[in-house]
Parts: sequence; structure tokens; C-alpha cells
Amino acid sequence: MARRAGMGRGGDQQDGKRPAGVFGGEQGLVACAVPVVGTGGLGGHRGLVQLRDGCPMTEADKSVKLIVCIVSIHPMNLASFDLNLLRVLDAILRERSTVRAGQRIGLSQPAVSAALGRLRAALGDPLMVRDGQSLQPTEFALGLAQPLRALLEEAERLLSRPAFDPATATATFRFAGPDFFTEMLLPDLMGRLERTAPGITLRYSDALSTALWDDLREGRLDLMLMPQAICPDWLENEVVLRTDYRIVARRGHPILTRLRLPEGAAIPMDVYAKLRHVAFRVTEGVPEMEDRVLADLGCDRTLVLTVPSFTAVWRAVSASDLVGIVPRRQAERAAMVAGLRVHALPFSLPKVTLCQAWHRRNAAAPGLAWLRREIAEVLTPLDDGDDSLGAGCCPS
Repeated sequence: MARRAGMGRGGDQQDGKRPAGVFGGEQGLVACAVPVVGTGGLGGHRGLVQLRDGCPMTEADKSVKLIVCIVSIHPMNLASFDLNLLRVLDAILRERSTVRAGQRIGLSQPAVSAALGRLRAALGDPLMVRDGQSLQPTEFALGLAQPLRALLEEAERLLSRPAFDPATATATFRFAGPDFFTEMLLPDLMGRLERTAPGITLRYSDALSTALWDDLREGRLDLMLMPQAICPDWLENEVVLRTDYRIVARRGHPILTRLRLPEGAAIPMDVYAKLRHVAFRVTEGVPEMEDRVLADLGCDRTLVLTVPSFTAVWRAVSASDLVGIVPRRQAERAAMVAGLRVHALPFSLPKVTLCQAWHRRNAAAPGLAWLRREIAEVLTPLDDGDDSLGAGCCPS
């Protein structure tokens, strides 16, 4: 077995016995000196490899290997070793001065000297010796310089937040929202991503259910679009737009044609009450906001169809003499696609605030932050204003 010069006491394996003290004397773990050539972050360093029952560790254990290279030299318990001391040792080895080392890492000279004393006691070596006006490393300390620097650089890479470049990223994002966003967000969003982020994959669903809350909690869903009024407080959210509502009817609707009502004009309340209606419903039997408003006005209407999406509302309208209420922007787009006419309501409905929401643990995730910005840039131009905020008849 190859031996490292200057290992000192407690570092050799003698008489077939495992050395005590390394990692607190844990049984079944061997720290022995075998020459290896590291790769990647090791930069070709020849150092120590920790063997687990005689089996070499993988490249994923680089950082552990480097720590073992340093702390297994002297009998000690790694759990009690202050790893901050390694940063001090690196500064001293670079600067060869406790004053300049302190300036490098933001410590006073006495604090650096005290840390050097603790390192000497822990590693069983003087580490640095006085030579005139400078400090010179011992042979042992000199041997630690390169692996120590590699260890600290590896730790810095591990703890630094990786940059997100949408042009080269290949991430997958999972999000959900009402069918309003299926029509008003996805086409324009995908057009943007095709140009700027070709490697990004989206998994979108407009099949909404209470199970989505669990998906957000447990990380199966990254983002959800919803009315802000129903967003739980354990999610962070950002308002993306507020929406108003309009009535849609097919062109050639017999009653509206006879009235010669200009497109965009409000349908009179008495006419509205006589029309046959299709309505969006989240939960059957639970009145939506327009039902409550009409009840307050003492007005009734003939409701012949309820559907779970606004898309289904305007599609039913396009093939019948029914009328329905949908978000204004969606109504205007449907009018171009399906030949519908759009009218103002004869009563006032509060605008609804829509938001994108995510779990707090993902608040700083760079990829998700980028996607949220992309979504906001698509939806913000669709905003109907910030007055009369409310909840109820909304894209849910």
C-alpha cells in the first residue's frame, strides 16, 4: 500500500487494523493513503482517496475525498472539526502572512492567529513557521495547498446559484390554469419560447381540481394560474391581469338582429332576461357572481346549459341562439375565430384579479423566475385595469 510522506500519527494502517479516530472511529470506514489522479475540479491533483471497505469512492465524492485528505492525517472527529478553519488556512497559504490573510477574508490578525493555533492542534503539524518577516509552510501544509484550494472552489460552486440561460436550457416546467389561459396565454407564450428558448418543455393542464394544491405542495407542479381571491396564503403570487366581461352571441341571432343593436352596445335588461343562456360553472349548484348580481336586481334568466369552461360557453353560442358571458379579451378573440358578436352587459360585474402562484420554496429558482417573467409579459397587455377588484365569475 502506498504511503504518504509525513502522515504522522494515527494515519497509517498497521498490522491489518483500521486506523481509529478517523470520522470518529466509525467502524467499516477506512481512510488510507493511495495515490490517485483526480479529474474535473481536482485539476490533476495526486491525493488521498477514501476507501469504503476497500472500494474506491465515485467522482461524486470529490469534496469528501478532499476533506479526508486533510483531516484524516491526525486522529480526530470530523463532526467536531470547524470547517471554517480551512478557509483561514487557504488564506494563510496564499498570503504567507496572518495580517494579509485576515485582510483577504475579513478577519483581524489576532483572529487569524487564533485560528492557526486551532489548526495546528487539530492537524498535529506546525503548518506555518516564521522565516524572517514571512511565514513559510511546512512540507505537510504545502501538500495541502492544492487540494484545499480545490475543495473550497468545489464548495463555492456547490453553494452558488446556477445561472439560467433560456437559449441553452433544457428544463421542463409543469403548470396549470383555467381554459382562459389555454386560449389567451399558450399560443403567444409558445411563439416566444420557440424563438428564445427552444430547449424548454412545458407541461400544461387546464383540467383543474383540488388535487392541484397537493401537486404544488409536493413539487409535482411548478406554477398555477388562478383568481387571486382563491390563492392560499402558503403560496407566493403575482398579479398578471384583471379581466372584465362581455356577452357573446352568434351573428344573425334573431332577437338581436331584430333590435338592430350595434355591436359593443349593452343589451337592454328586459331583452337579456328573455334570452336563453349558457353559463360557466365551477361547481354545479353554487351560484356564480352574475347570479348573485341578478338576484339582487330582482331579475331572472332562462339557463339551459352549464359548462366547466369559458371556451365551451362561446363554442355553444356559436352553434345556437344561446348567449353567454365570457372574459372580454377571450370574447374578442372568439368573435374573430367563430364569427360572434360582442355586447356589453346590462349590469355591472366587478373585474377579477388573476395571478400566477408558486410554492415559497421555489421563489428564488432562476428557471421558474424566468418563466414567470415570460408569462407576465404575455398577459400584462391584456389587463383591463385595476378598479373594481373582486372574485366570483372568473376564469376558474
